[in-house]
Amino acid sequence: MVLAYYRTSLGYLFGMSLHPYEPVVSFIAHSQQKGAYDFGDVLDFSGGVGANVLLLATHRVRTTYSAVSVLDTAFVRYRVARRGLTRNVSFIEPYSARTNWRLDPPAALMEHHERFGVILAIGVLEHIDHFERTVRAMVHALRPGGWIVESSPFTSNTTEYDKYGVVPHGEDDTRLHVSNRGIAMAAAMGPMMSQETSLHGFRHPSIKVWRKLA
Repeated sequence: MVLAYYRTSLGYLFGMSLHPYEPVVSFIAHSQQKGAYDFGDVLDFSGGVGANVLLLATHRVRTTYSAVSVLDTAFVRYRVARRGLTRNVSFIEPYSARTNWRLDPPAALMEHHERFGVILAIGVLEHIDHFERTVRAMVHALRPGGWIVESSPFTSNTTEYDKYGVVPHGEDDTRLHVSNRGIAMAAAMGPMMSQETSLHGFRHPSIKVWRKLA
């Protein structure tokens, strides 16, 4: 389900430690800390190494981390503990008893029905095979009125991939940034989700926001 790139690359793991967080994460952190909006529990569904989690937890936002690999999860646990933020962060392991402990992040997420007020999926869905299954699990875990905030730079035209079998711009995995043969994000979200123009007035060209109907 998850690209081997995420499961095995130590270069990726440590390189991502300096990856900047999206401005929307700062908006959520500061808004909730000041009491401007009650976003509730925030889930960072990530292929990253915890930059969003560290920022949110530092602002005392109740945050849960769910990763696409065991390696990422272990590294974020270390970073959270190192900064003394364990009281503000919980974890969803990317496996569960319902899948006989096989790696299956969507199945693990399905065990958290309507728990979260915000789910962040920044730069991760485009790296996951059959991303629509992960999106369904996110919708299931989102409370009514809650938000999914995602940034997913899919390549919608796969002609170049099919013809040449290589990825443009020098990338080395043909599955990176390739949409699942035309499944649009709106279709993956389903009828319970409405695409919004902003998150309480916050807009940014790199993100899309979706709200779950009550």
